Parts: sequence; structure tokens; C-alpha cells
Amino acid sequence: MKIKITGFNGYIGQLLMKALTEKGHQVSGIKREIFSQAVSVLEGEIKGSDVIINLAGASVLRRWTQKNKKLIYDSRIETTKKLVIAINNLGPDRQPKKFISASAIGIYKSGYSHDESSKIFDAAFLGKLVYEWENTLEQLPSSIQTTIFRIGPVLGKKAKTIKNLLTPFKLGLGGRIGTGKQAFPFIHEYDLVNAFVWAVETAQENQIFNLVAPQQITN
Repeated sequence: MKIKITGFNGYIGQLLMKALTEKGHQVSGIKREIFSQAVSVLEGEIKGSDVIINLAGASVLRRWTQKNKKLIYDSRIETTKKLVIAINNLGPDRQPKKFISASAIGIYKSGYSHDESSKIFDAAFLGKLVYEWENTLEQLPSSIQTTIFRIGPVLGKKAKTIKNLLTPFKLGLGGRIGTGKQAFPFIHEYDLVNAFVWAVETAQENQIFNLVAPQQITN
């Protein structure tokens, strides 16, 4: 299949590019600068694709200043909106068959147990951001199968989560944070990649999945 990926230069994007290419798919990235150009340029980039994988989004692991909040917001919401507009502008014969989008478990309110049916969403910045991010996809044509993955912290040797956690351990200061009772619903990079490959090759229905380990794990 012909697959286009936004956010392909990121950690997850690179893992998916490698895995999908090895599976025999024709995979290429949508460069960030295309989203600052006319929507017709984006249309030309994605026309005839079988699958769009949307990973675009600046890291939330930064100080939440107003400037950074705008960067985090625009890199997800505005990018996805433009992608949806471009898809709608294409004729049905040139539109992708599948749209697979990253999302985040940050949509959920902490202190509760959640599965995919939960509607107890966080009212703070991150929860509102993720909710609006997902809501943008409702404007996609009904003929396009849509899969949303709400992703937890990704663990792997080169994952930013691991790099941040390793530093205090290397300094001899590692351990639990505070009480250690905070929920830590992680996913390993291997399982994450396999989920996306499954969505590309096998999934047939519009669905939302929490990509996290099944157990209730704490920090």
C-alpha cells in the first residue's frame, strides 16, 4: 500500500517508516513545511495514497508557556485541520482508504480507571487539546476508515520518556516520584509499532484504542 506519514521525523515516525517499509509498503513522509503552503500543495502530496498516518505534533514535554502552548496546539489541531480539508477537496477516487491518527491518554481525567468507553475527560489544557484534536477528525468523509490511538508513555531505548527517566538514575538519585502511586500506563515501542501495522493491514472499522499495557501500573 501507498502510505503517507506526518511527523515522520519523530521517534515513533521513524520506527513506523522502518517497520512498514520492511513489510513491503511504499512509505514516505509529508514534510512539515508543506503545511505552511497552499492547501493545493498538500492535496498533491496525498492524492492517491491508500493510508494516511497522522503523527504530527510538537512534544508536550516542555514548559507550558503561552508560546509553547500555541506551538503544541497548532502543530496538532491546525495541521490536522489542513489535512482534513485537503482530503475533502480530493475526489473519492483519490482519497485515502484509511486515516490512522495518534492521540494521547492525556484526554482522560487522572484519579479514575479508564477504558475506551470512558467519557471522564480532563478539563485542563492537555485534555482539551486532545479532545479537540480527535474532534477534528469528525470532518473526514464517512467512506474513510478512521483509527485513533490514544498513546501512553512510550518505552524504548531511544524514547524521550526513557532518556528523561534515566538521568536521575545515572546520578544515583533514581526512584519513585512522590508517593509513587501515580498511574503510569506505558507501552513498549514494539507493541506500538505492531498496533499501527495492524491498523494499516487488518483493521476494518472506525475505532478508538488506548495503546497502553493492560495492567493498572503505577510509577
